[in-house]
This record gives sequence, C-alpha cells and structure tokens, in this order.
Amino acid sequence: MIEEDELVKKAATTIPRLLQHPGITLDQASRLHVNIDECVERMDTLILALEENSVDSSWIQMATTIRNSWETLAEDAAKKVLVFSGTSEASISSDSMRKVMGG
Repeated sequence: MIEEDELVKKAATTIPRLLQHPGITLDQASRLHVNIDECVERMDTLILALEENSVDSSWIQMATTIRNSWETLAEDAAKKVLVFSGTSEASISSDSMRKVMGG
C-alpha cells in the first residue's frame, strides 16, 4: 500500500499537468480517465478485502485516503472529457460527472 500511496502522490502532480496540456486529445483524456477509474476500482476491492478480514482500521483509512485521491483525479479527467464534448467547466453538473464516470 505504501507503493500505491507514492504512485497516487506522483499522479497528483503529473495528471493535472497532462490534462492542462494544450495538445491533449479527447482520446488521450478518455484513456487517462479509464486508467484512473481502474485505480479507483482496485482500491475499492482492496478496501472491501481489508474490511472483510478485519484489518486494523488505520490500514483501511490509508486505503480510503488513497482511493479518494484517485477519485479526485478521475473527476478531473472526466471534466476534461466533458470540456471536449463542448461543456464549459463552469456548467458541469454532478449529473454530467456521474454519466462520464460511469455512475
């Protein structure tokens, strides 16, 4: 889990720069979103396993914090995909976000 924490921290500095790059394409933003979503799902699975096995709550909290960081990055990528579709960032609703994020 320490490696996952380091990975999400690195991603938190890299992904926003990628999303703001003027040359990013819709395909790249979409693939990035899918990959980040997979990280969220992986952490959801881990959290469930930790809870089911009565692992110390500090580990569950750490996993939850990492998961939430991935989710924030997924939301940022989803916003970029919506902007490509012609939606202004200011008008992005939570319903639009749920559709892009598969919810």
